Formats: sequence, structure tokens, C-alpha cells
Amino acid sequence: MDTGFMDKISFPKIKEVLKMVWDSPHAIFYRKKYEQAGLTPDLLVDPSIFLKLPFLERSELQATDPLQRLYIPREEIYFAAYSSGTTSQMPLITYYAKIPNYQFDPTLGLGVQRLFFLFPPINKHFSHTLAQQCDEAGTGSYPIFGDIYNLPNSAVIAQRCEADALFATPTLAFMLHPYVQKYYDPGKLHLVGLCGETLSAARREQLQKLYPAAKIVNLYASSEIGQYILFPCKELIEKDLELFHPHPALLATELLDTGELVITYAGNAAMPLIRYRTGDMFAYADAQCSCGKPTLQWKGRVNADVVRIAGMEFKLTDLERIMVSFADTIGDRYQVHFYQKLQSGGVETEMIVELAVPSNNELGASVIDTLMHTWHLTSYVTLGDAVMKGMILKPQVKFVDALSTKTEKTRHLINHID
Repeated sequence: MDTGFMDKISFPKIKEVLKMVWDSPHAIFYRKKYEQAGLTPDLLVDPSIFLKLPFLERSELQATDPLQRLYIPREEIYFAAYSSGTTSQMPLITYYAKIPNYQFDPTLGLGVQRLFFLFPPINKHFSHTLAQQCDEAGTGSYPIFGDIYNLPNSAVIAQRCEADALFATPTLAFMLHPYVQKYYDPGKLHLVGLCGETLSAARREQLQKLYPAAKIVNLYASSEIGQYILFPCKELIEKDLELFHPHPALLATELLDTGELVITYAGNAAMPLIRYRTGDMFAYADAQCSCGKPTLQWKGRVNADVVRIAGMEFKLTDLERIMVSFADTIGDRYQVHFYQKLQSGGVETEMIVELAVPSNNELGASVIDTLMHTWHLTSYVTLGDAVMKGMILKPQVKFVDALSTKTEKTRHLINHID
């Protein structure tokens, strides 16, 4: 598997981390992993061995008790965090050591100060680290934490605290807007920082209209990393380029030939991540930036933003572009599910469109007609063409009280086919 490097690898620091995890008296997680791969301590001092280290998979972390992969004394644990389990349906627990300096300015150099957070992982267990980051940045900024379960109250809090920036998932930013419109003023927000879900071009355009005075900025983080590690500089933001720079705390940033991002991060001494496969897809970007840092472009989440079935490719970006025309009626209350159905002629692919709105036959027919004619699976083949050729059954609409797949991060494409 080919690997490309976006940045210089910090071999001296990586060697320190490898020595630490091999000699650690606290955990044998990595030592056992590397021994099984035929590696020995003397090999780890050779920089070239880095490319031979086995990747770290999320499934390995989930299968190992968090205390069995803890690389500091238990009494030095600062806090514990967990993922939402959106993809795997099982939360991933990670212990954290105290990090002396996060090296990140949450204002992104845009001059905002009152930062309103409505982002589940941060609101749940990273709020104190955001306060630390604001303090370390020395820009006079501070965080304000909303209530993800009470959006009207959140808008009131934003108003009373005179928030000038919003950090949320794209879905929560969309859902919050009517309450900001009612209780505050969308024009008061000059930065909307988004993370946790794919930001499609259609959703970005929609949010720009809802928050006309704001710079719409995409960020990247995860609960197992514990901080933003990909973000744009001020120049990229001002040029409205949907690109990222890697955080300097990353010891190595790799892209596999599939486009999957692999990171090495030792900021959290309790559990360093060595060649960790993130499951998120990126590409190198050609855009030049005066800061001289390499740039990445977001391409989506593995098994969440693209569904590939029998030679067909269903992309989330295309679906959201189509469904935005129904936003006033449906909003984000929809999911497209793929199943296999046994027919007399064999196994057929079935598509069910769930709409969590009151039953409306006219609306259902309009959604199906629009999907059939405008959802392009290739440059020349629409969903309607695929149905006509017998590649997939005609989509069916199902009106429901609540979407059947419930996750913290909004998911619109759900593949039930193994």
C-alpha cells in the first residue's frame, strides 16, 4: 500500500515515543503488537522502520480495555473521554494525560472572542480543554457552552453572552438558526466553525445564507485525538478555500493510496496514537499558501459518505445537494437506507427513503421523482436509469415518527448490505 507524506516526519520524536511504548512499565499494548509483527527494540531506532510499523486500527482500541493501553500511572489520569460510536455502534474510551500546551488558537486569527460551542464531544468532556486553549492563545477569547438538547435556551445563552462565533456540527448549526433568528441575530456571528460531519457544498452554501456575516470554516478533530488537528490558516479562510493544514503537534501525517488519513500523535501521553488509521478520506491540494504549510482537502468518511453497491456509487454530497430543495419541509429529517431483498429472480437492491415528517403522499412522490431524475450515479447514469436497467428497485418512501438509525452525528446514507 503506497503512502505519501504531507509533511516532514519528526523522526527524533517518533523514536522517543517508540522507545517509551516499548519500555513502558504501564502497558504492553504496542510492544505486543510490534513483537507480533516481528519487530525488535534495536530495529525501532532506524528511521526507515517507521514505514514498516503496522497500522493502528480503531477496532484494536475498542477490543482492548482502556486500562490495558494506558501509558501513564493510573493516578496521573487527567480525565476520560469517549466517542459517540456513530460508525461502530460502540463507544471508544480514551484516557488523557494533562497536556501542557495545545498549540491551537480557537479564534483562527479572525478576531472573534466570545466562542459559542454546540458540538457534542466538546460539550460532553472537552470543555475544560477549550478553556485552556483559549487562555494559552492569549487573544482574550473564552468559550461559552450551549445546551445541545435545548436549542432555544442555547440561542438565549448566545444572545445574553453576546457570542460572536459558533462552533457546531453542520446539522446543529442549521437547527440552531431559527432560534438565533428569534432570540438573537445571525449577523452577530462572524465565524461558524464546523466539525463532526461532512460539510457538503450544498450545506455550506445553505449555512452561508443563514449566517451571512460569518466565515464558514471546516475543522477536523476526533474524540480519540482530543483536539483539532486539521484547520485552515487565516489566508485560506479569507480566500474561502475548503482546505486544511496539519497541526504541528502531529509527528507524522500520511495519506494512503486510498486517500485515508493516517496520523501519529503523541500529545496525549496516556495513549499515543502511532500510525492510526482515522477512517477519513482526504486528498493533497494544489493550492499555494504563503504560510508554506502543506494542505489537505476533505473527501469524506469511510462507509458513511459513499455507498458502493453492485457497481453503483451513491454519494452523500449528491444526496444533500438534491434534498436541500426540500429543506423548508423536511430539513435534516431524512435517511436513505440500502437493503438486499430476495425476489423470485434473485437478490435485488432496495432503497428506502425515511422521512421523519407527517405523512404526505404528494411530498413523497415529489422526493422520489426528484431523486430518480437528478441523482447521478455517474456522469451519464441517473438513479432512474439504474432502476430502468434493473440495477436497483425503485425507491420507496417511508414516513416515520423518528429516523430508524439514531446517531449523535447526523447520517443520511445507511448501508445495511454486508
